Order: sequence, then C-alpha cells, then structure tokens
Amino acid sequence: AKHTVQIGKNVTIGHAAVIHGACIEDECLIGIHATVLNGAHICSGSIIGACALVTEGMIVPTDSLVLGVPGKIMKQNPQFIDPIRENATIYQKLSQNHKQGRYEIYGLDDEKNL
Repeated sequence: AKHTVQIGKNVTIGHAAVIHGACIEDECLIGIHATVLNGAHICSGSIIGACALVTEGMIVPTDSLVLGVPGKIMKQNPQFIDPIRENATIYQKLSQNHKQGRYEIYGLDDEKNL
C-alpha cells in the first residue's frame, strides 16, 4: 500500500469516521462521519468537524478547525487542545470502566429519561 494509516496519542475518532491512508498526529479530534483520504496529514491539536471531507493529500496545520465538503480550514486556535484532551480522557476512562465490567445497561424505559 502506498499510504498507511498513522494515528497519534490521545486522538478521538468519532462514530462512522473513515481514516484511509492518512496520518493523524497527537491530540486531534475527528468528528462523526468525517472522512480523511489518502495522503492527508492532520497536524496536532486539530479538529475535523462532523461529516467533513479531508481530501487526498491535504495538509491540515497545527490547531486547525476543518469543516465542510470538501474540507476547508476555518480557523486556527491553540485553545482547541483543551477540549480535545478532555474528550480523549473521558473515552479512555470509559474504556477502562467497560474493560472492568463497570458500566450501566439502559433499558427502553431508561431511554425516555436521557
């Protein structure tokens, strides 16, 4: 394969997102249903919004927010890193809880109260 997938530390990849032959550096958030294509490089601290399309070979600079189809860099802000870290920490704790059998099971009646 010409392109391999590389995923850094503390990266959150949303439900149904597709990472295909791309590099995702540390502490990024890839939104739900986002697609990152071959040769794309997402630099640290960046957010790829839900349903965004990062096109083949696109370089996303550090601390960027990418939205849309095709994805466009909307802004850069080093403050993105705090919610990204918080999100990664929450998912890491949840995975440990599930691994240890500590999780709640919701029934149909419970869903009405969510």
